[in-house]
Amino acid sequence: MKFPSFEVMLLLVLSLTLYAVGDAEYEDLWKNALDAKSSNAFVEAIQVKSHGKRNECIRKWLSCVDRKNDCCEGLECWKRRGNKSSVCVPIT
Repeated sequence: MKFPSFEVMLLLVLSLTLYAVGDAEYEDLWKNALDAKSSNAFVEAIQVKSHGKRNECIRKWLSCVDRKNDCCEGLECWKRRGNKSSVCVPIT
């Protein structure tokens, strides 16, 4: 049985998260993730050789503190609407 690619799994996880949370503040992130260039940039930024490093990048993506160095290479910190916590998004 062949498993879906990392990109497909990432989009699936994002869509399930957005469905479960259902908050408007995630709309921009979802639009960003659906954009092919942004999606590829995100995947390239977190798809590193070391598994531990990849997990670290994902943790940073979920909660950066508005500083560029809180995100892995290829990503930048982005403040969500409504003064919510920040997340890492692909540099565009």
